Amino acid sequence: MVLFPKGTNGGVSFVGIVVSILGGFVIGLSYYCCQLLTINREILADGPPQWPIVVVGTLAGILGSLIDSILGATLQFSGIDKKTGHIVDKPAPGVRRISGIAVFDNHSVNLLSSIATALIVPRIAMFMWEVI
Repeated sequence: MVLFPKGTNGGVSFVGIVVSILGGFVIGLSYYCCQLLTINREILADGPPQWPIVVVGTLAGILGSLIDSILGATLQFSGIDKKTGHIVDKPAPGVRRISGIAVFDNHSVNLLSSIATALIVPRIAMFMWEVI
């Protein structure tokens, strides 16, 4: 494990991981509760179980967070300005590189991690419903 200054692109913290898991869980649980409240009980009884959506939501939260961190750490520049000590996201004179290369900015990393998560999670969900 390598420690980096706060604000470094791609940095992972225990609190960040826990919040990603909880965020995914809350989204999955909210969707599940909405299904229970809005869909006819007979239809729910005839269909496949819907509780796995809570697990899928939780996995989506952690997966999206990890993809974002990997992309941020590798393809998004992070440096420290030697004069101010601030973390910066663009290479410049007087900036020491911490991690990543300047391929994407933060918006691009967020977009790519969202797309990757949106493409991967349905496959996980399909697998889960086949197993159940």
